[in-house]
Amino acid sequence: MKELRNNIGFDLGSSKFRFYKEGKQIGEIPARLELDGEKHEKLVINGKIADFNGTETLLRQEIKKIQKPVLGFLYLPFNSLVSVPSDMNEVALRAFRDSMEHAGSKTCFMLNDCFIAATGLEIDIKNSTSMIVDCGAGKTSITTIKGFEIIKNDILDIAGINLDEAIRTYLSSKYDLIVDLKVAEKLKIEYTDFRENKQVDKTVRITGQVKQTDSIKDIKIQSSEITDCLRNDIELLVERIIRHFENLEDSVSEKIKMTGVYLIGGGFKLTGLIDLISKKLNVNSKSYGFSNDYMKTGLQKIQANPGELMRYMMI
Repeated sequence: MKELRNNIGFDLGSSKFRFYKEGKQIGEIPARLELDGEKHEKLVINGKIADFNGTETLLRQEIKKIQKPVLGFLYLPFNSLVSVPSDMNEVALRAFRDSMEHAGSKTCFMLNDCFIAATGLEIDIKNSTSMIVDCGAGKTSITTIKGFEIIKNDILDIAGINLDEAIRTYLSSKYDLIVDLKVAEKLKIEYTDFRENKQVDKTVRITGQVKQTDSIKDIKIQSSEITDCLRNDIELLVERIIRHFENLEDSVSEKIKMTGVYLIGGGFKLTGLIDLISKKLNVNSKSYGFSNDYMKTGLQKIQANPGELMRYMMI
């Protein structure tokens, strides 16, 4: 495969859909829509399509915005490069392929997300052994690769949305206060602190709806409460990362000690979490969690040189 014309890269996450073309991110939309008066808010769950009709409709809408029509009305077929989790089975892969083809894709290439990320992180995949932890909105994947072979892969339900829900549950249970996911996410990012020598508690004002009523009220809590309500989940996340590492063969873990562990995804925005993982794991951690540049760069390289990379990354 020397050339792949008119191709679009897709990263379909639980909270957002991102689109790439010619090495640039050309679109980002929430992974939800309203269709015939019905809300579709869980299109993709844990990397798998949960709502086929909603996903296909949203893809069609966005692709029409991305593609430039010929003669003002004719849309040319395109090739799709879709980032998918490494634990996908044939049924889940078929769902992605069908959605892309129904949305207008001529050929659909299913690419392993950990290899896209590794390529974007400038890892010399062919000649190295790497451990990549991707904490996204719907799931956390812990993957160790040697060359283009996946040595070990673990998928966890602990991720961004789960932590947001934990904060909502805590506020509802203790204060009879209902807040939406956006408020919970903001509290998580701005006020959690997992550093050993953390700063003095901050007083946090939260506005929400009183449970089982239409009333609105404000409460004031200490920021340490938000950290504490997530502590069990964070400790479990760290424990699973450590267990993954300890279950690797000695020759593999020794190489990872030299290269470090790559931490990617928005879930690692929590203050002190990266240092906590590094200390518990006793391995240097490299964080790329605050941007999606590694996905953009990875897809750019694949789109520019499909003959070199596609044969390793198709699944």
